Amino acid sequence: MTDTTQDGSMHMRRALRQQLISRDTALLICRRIIAEIDGQDVLTQHEPLRVEDGGDVWHVRGGFETKPELGPFDPVPVHMAISKFDGKILSLTGSTPSAGIAPAFKGGASQ
Repeated sequence: MTDTTQDGSMHMRRALRQQLISRDTALLICRRIIAEIDGQDVLTQHEPLRVEDGGDVWHVRGGFETKPELGPFDPVPVHMAISKFDGKILSLTGSTPSAGIAPAFKGGASQ
């Protein structure tokens, strides 16, 4: 198992308030992860993504409008919270109807 604890250099950067992740980098991280997890088509549905400054965190949000009354399989805009200090993903919510559903439930794999 890989050790995921931060070493002294990262603790020092945080103490000095040295943020490694820019607005542009946060946007690239979110785009890359959504494309890898859910596919380019799903990412395109969430565009344009917008980045909001949340102090020590970047909030990257999908740009499409939701229905006033959401059903359980209606699309929800993506929201990813990314630490400005180290790029750690603190939260990832939102999906499209097919995002994150196992292939058996999408009809793509046999039972």
